[in-house]
Amino acid sequence: IIGTQAKAALSVLSSLLNTDIDGSFLFAGRNQTTPPIRDYYGGAGEVEFDARFLSEFGMSKTDPTVKNITPGQIEIFLNGSFSSMFEPPDWQANVSNASDQGVTAYIGLGQSVDVTVSANEAPLRELYAAIIGVAEIAGGDINDASFKKLIDVAASKVSSVVQGLADMQARIGINQKSLEEATNQLKSRKTWLNEVILKTESVDTYDVATR
Repeated sequence: IIGTQAKAALSVLSSLLNTDIDGSFLFAGRNQTTPPIRDYYGGAGEVEFDARFLSEFGMSKTDPTVKNITPGQIEIFLNGSFSSMFEPPDWQANVSNASDQGVTAYIGLGQSVDVTVSANEAPLRELYAAIIGVAEIAGGDINDASFKKLIDVAASKVSSVVQGLADMQARIGINQKSLEEATNQLKSRKTWLNEVILKTESVDTYDVATR
């Protein structure tokens, strides 16, 4: 059941990270025309997981003897070979099409802000990893002790991700405020220029010249 729920959570997360507005993907960094997250199941991500699982344990994830894997072995795998799947450059090779660099908006002399977020940021990679770990391993025949270790490690990763996501949210909020302030300044300047133009156009140039 937990494995099925994790697969559903992965689908939701992938869908959120692939959100677009008029074809511009919000979490793609500068690669705005390409969905940042590839399909995991049936894709390079699942193939890579299967290869690492086999290398680590000497069996496939569907092998009945998975039940003999100890909690210690699960922990080593999750914090080692598995974890590195979600670090650059493996993350980009197997999961992400996003660029690390965001789109920069220049809002004034010497001032600029990032107006996009990348799916390559650490909190998002770690959240994705935590969900994949549970979806892949809990769906097998692991024993109860190893299952508990799996959930403990995943829960620890998710709790550390929360602060990272909060920091991202705060940064986005600051950038949004800067953009709003810059937009208001531009509107004020535009209004002022319009007033100047109207006043200039209302001047009788012949009258001025003959005074």
